[in-house]
Amino acid sequence: MRWRAVVALLCLAGCRKGPEGDAVPTPAPVLEEARLLIAQGNADAALSRLSAASQTDADVLYLEGVAWATKAESAPAPASGIKPEEREALSFFDRAASANPQMAAPHVGTAQVLEPYALRAAERAHAAAGRRPGSRPETVEVPEATPDQVIQAYRKAAQADRATTTAVDSWIEFARKVKRLDEANAAFQELLRRDKEKAAPFVRYGDFLLADRKDPLGAIAQYSQALIWQPNDPECRGKIAAIYLSQAQAHFDGKEYATALARLEDAKRYLDPGSPLRPRYDQQAAQLAAIRNR
Repeated sequence: MRWRAVVALLCLAGCRKGPEGDAVPTPAPVLEEARLLIAQGNADAALSRLSAASQTDADVLYLEGVAWATKAESAPAPASGIKPEEREALSFFDRAASANPQMAAPHVGTAQVLEPYALRAAERAHAAAGRRPGSRPETVEVPEATPDQVIQAYRKAAQADRATTTAVDSWIEFARKVKRLDEANAAFQELLRRDKEKAAPFVRYGDFLLADRKDPLGAIAQYSQALIWQPNDPECRGKIAAIYLSQAQAHFDGKEYATALARLEDAKRYLDPGSPLRPRYDQQAAQLAAIRNR
């Protein structure tokens, strides 16, 4: 499972730091051996190896959570509710987070265990919202997890891990999956605070504003920020040109020819000589010219 590799890397990349007064850290070879056993799918051996280690060490508790989550992958699903192995994993992740509040990985682990259940809950809620008024309601099910729980876990992970964007990226991805656009927007704002001297985050945010929030002007503003860092990026320039061309066509269809011409001129400023959008621009320019020459 994808999250297992992600959280294991998070732990080993920097979870050894903790507040003063922590228990004596477990020797690194023990943790490395447990991690390798988990990666090989031998969760029981990893748990056996970790059982003799300090049960107040956040790294040990975290890896025990990963081991239980690994066992859950092949465990049969109960008739309802979360698998017992997943409950064990969540318990260890919670203990790890309590043992070291500066550690992001347990929060990511919690989010990844709960995420499939939260996604199903979101799908059921969406389906219920789409039913016709007066239709017979389906049996009400108590969700095993809610989107809010997963979002909260990713938020905590992002707060604990301020050195990277790993948790923020997961926060964005999940919020978009469950159509929580305000949450995704907040996560993008956090991403830009951490990674504001590169073009890529601004392009990602612009794509989100355009596709999810239907905000072309906001998208143009973000793409323009990206061009500060990569002024000649043809893909980013093309994104701006495409928005202006769409706006020009909408104004043309509404017989707002002067405004359509203005948007075409805007698009032209971002069209490179070999741009695949050039034929589209030429066609729209010809349409406007034909109207003006009547």
